[in-house]
Amino acid sequence: MPAPHTRKLEAAPLAALILARATKPLTQLQLQKLLFYVWGALLSRNAALAASAAFTFEAWKYGPVVRPLWERLRDHGPSVIPRAALGEPLAADAVVLEAVDDILAVYGQLSAGALVQASHEESPWREASASLDRHIPHETIAKHFAAKFAGPYALPDALSGASSFRLDGLPDTARFASLSDAADFFRRHQDDNPTTAG
Repeated sequence: MPAPHTRKLEAAPLAALILARATKPLTQLQLQKLLFYVWGALLSRNAALAASAAFTFEAWKYGPVVRPLWERLRDHGPSVIPRAALGEPLAADAVVLEAVDDILAVYGQLSAGALVQASHEESPWREASASLDRHIPHETIAKHFAAKFAGPYALPDALSGASSFRLDGLPDTARFASLSDAADFFRRHQDDNPTTAG
């Protein structure tokens, strides 16, 4: 990840990295929400990255959206976004790759509708959607996700009641020490039961 003063971080290369590392096809609706969660995970680890962002999220009806990215992908409508649609993925360091992979391991399992619902439960979206401005400040995202992902971390509602995980002994109100611990659980589960994952 470049130092905040060297160059600005654009949304498209980060979104392209998410597409490249995802194990299943994504629609724009899913990609925008996953980008929000990846950005939250990155800011939770290093809030100073906000200064390098050349994008902002807005609170739209179906959750957080980066408007220029939406405009770039709008011709795809509700269809799957081809991996090449956004050009080259961000050349990322281990911290960025870990954040992307952790978010994909947990939130990447959710349907588009479940991602919308999950994003609506996040205070940065709720606060911005109630304001006239509708922009979601990076500082708000950083503060919210630093608290949420550090732990104890609770799964999104759409996952906490998933029957296949209850059968594996995961309680309905599962809490993990952190987002990374939850992601590790799901990666192990996927490795043990590849036909029930995602």
